[in-house]
Amino acid sequence: MFSFTQWLAQHWFEAVQTGGILAGLIFTAVSLRNTLQAQRITNLFTLTRYQRELYSGLFNRPELRRIFDDDVDLASHPVTEDERLFLILVILHLNLALAAMRMNAIVPIEGLERDLAEIFSKPIPRAVWKEVRSLQNRDIRELLDRLTSTAEL
Repeated sequence: MFSFTQWLAQHWFEAVQTGGILAGLIFTAVSLRNTLQAQRITNLFTLTRYQRELYSGLFNRPELRRIFDDDVDLASHPVTEDERLFLILVILHLNLALAAMRMNAIVPIEGLERDLAEIFSKPIPRAVWKEVRSLQNRDIRELLDRLTSTAEL
């Protein structure tokens, strides 16, 4: 009968090589996992920085604050080009965030849908969304359509 110790005595070098290869693979997998987690956090910081830069326009340009008013009469005071541009940038930013979440490039953003429903329930964002909806990716169309389905579009 052939025992394990006899086999190991004859094949110790191959066993050490196999163990080294397995240890290397495990180390690589753990390192890759840690790197991916760090990259996701870095991506989230970058996305947050861009959002902060985008929304800082509201502080520097008070005329844009009308975007978030509930009682805007668009018949007498239509959407301005600056408001339209700001909201298009918000929609483009949202497209980027959704793509990053879909690819697991960032951690999911909690409360995103609630925030979007709040924003796009306002008259100016609704009006701009109606204008640019057909130019957007399917993901954002489906999301905003679902979130605004109770709103009067």
